[in-house]
Amino acid sequence: MRTHFSAPWDTSLKLLTGFFSLILLAVMFYELTLVSVVLILSIFFVCAFWGVRGYTISETELLIRRLGWANRIKLSDIDDIRYEPNIMKGSIRIWGIGGLFGFIGYFRNSRLGNYKAYSTSNKHSVVLDVNGKKIVVSPDSPSEFIEAVQTTQEN
Repeated sequence: MRTHFSAPWDTSLKLLTGFFSLILLAVMFYELTLVSVVLILSIFFVCAFWGVRGYTISETELLIRRLGWANRIKLSDIDDIRYEPNIMKGSIRIWGIGGLFGFIGYFRNSRLGNYKAYSTSNKHSVVLDVNGKKIVVSPDSPSEFIEAVQTTQEN
């Protein structure tokens, strides 16, 4: 059974990351001061640091892999898991990153209400119900990911 899943970037994330990167570079070079350079590079690297690199299922936890660290969700806390492509469509970002290296943070829409996202591809969206809260992730193979979580939970 597969336990490591990548976090593929969909076209919109590639375009948004490229667009925001170009804007940050343009602002940095237009306003070439030490403060602006430090601020712009900080924004870029903080967003890269928070970006989702993939997902790993251990014996007891789902790890959302980041750059040098991971968020952990106990598998025993997952009450439901389902594939919901495009579930983030029409969402409003409450707090987080909305297109530079991922869609990460707190969001809201009419279908899920308030939820937390660790996503890089809307078409790969998997919704986790964790202790009454919704979390959206985007593994490269949603069906294999769901099967791996459910099988590991049963063991």
